[in-house]
Amino acid sequence: MKHGDSVSGRKRAIKDGVTVTKRDIYYRDPTLFKQQETVDRYIDDIAHTCQVARSDLKVTGSPKGLLAGLFNNDRRDQTAIIPAVDIGFTFPDLSHQRWVLVVEKEATFNSLVERQYQRNHTIGPGLLVTAKGYPDLATRRFLRALLNHVEPSVKAFGLMDWDPDGIQILKCYRYGSKKMAQEHGCNIPEMKWIGLKAEDVTRIGQGDNASMPLSMRDRAIALSMLTSEEWRDGSGALLPGLEECTTELQQMLILNRKAETQILDESGDSLEEWLTVHLADELQEDRMMW
Repeated sequence: MKHGDSVSGRKRAIKDGVTVTKRDIYYRDPTLFKQQETVDRYIDDIAHTCQVARSDLKVTGSPKGLLAGLFNNDRRDQTAIIPAVDIGFTFPDLSHQRWVLVVEKEATFNSLVERQYQRNHTIGPGLLVTAKGYPDLATRRFLRALLNHVEPSVKAFGLMDWDPDGIQILKCYRYGSKKMAQEHGCNIPEMKWIGLKAEDVTRIGQGDNASMPLSMRDRAIALSMLTSEEWRDGSGALLPGLEECTTELQQMLILNRKAETQILDESGDSLEEWLTVHLADELQEDRMMW
C-alpha cells in the first residue's frame, strides 16, 4: 500500500460521509504510522487546529468503555462494550432506568456487576459504566446521548478515587480537556460526584491505614489543576461544580494523603451498602426538588 492511500482513504470518508475508526486508519499503512499513538495524536491535532469535532472529520475511536444494565429483562445483565453513538443508533426502552453510575476503575465496575448492583432493589435499576480510567471520547459521547434521551429525573453520578487523578477524571467527564475543547458536545457538567471524598476517608480510616501518602507526581497534578485556566470561565470564576473539587484537592495537599475506592469494602460497610445509602439520599433529594 502506498502512503498516499491512507490520505485518500480519509478524504473519501469525509466526502462520502462514511465514519472510520482511528484503528482503520492505522492499518491502512502501519509502516508509515509505526504505532497507533501516532494516528491518535495527529487526528486530535488536526481537529484542534481546525476547531472541529473529531466526528466532523468522520473519524471515531474504537470504544474501550464497558456498561451493564442497559436492558430490563429476567436474564442476568451481561457486561457489554460501550456502543458507538452514530447515525442509525437507537437506544432500547429506558423507562426502567433510575440512575447512571460512572465508575473510575474497571475492577470496581466488575465487582459491582458481579453483585448485580445495576438491578438494585432499594434504589431501583440503573446503568453502570466505566471507561477504565480517563474517559475516551466514545464513552463520553454515549453518556451525553444517553442523558439527553432519558427522563430528566435520571441522574448521572461519578465514583472516583480520592486522589488527584480521580478528580481530574471527574473533570474530564464534566468539561473535557483543553486538547479536546472542540468536543464540548460530549460534556456532562451535571454529573454529580458521589465520592470518594475526604469525609469518607476520615470516617473509615483508623489512623493512616485507609490512606496513602501523595507521590511527587500526585502533588504536581494537584497543583497544576488548582492553577489551570481549564477550570475557569472567561471571567476567571471556577466552572460550576468544581468548587468542591478544589476544596478536596487542597485537603489532599495539606494532609499529604490519598485513598482508593477499595477501602469501602475494607471498612465496616461494604461498597454496595455505602453506595446504596448515598445514592438513595441523592435520588430522594432530586425527587423532592421535582
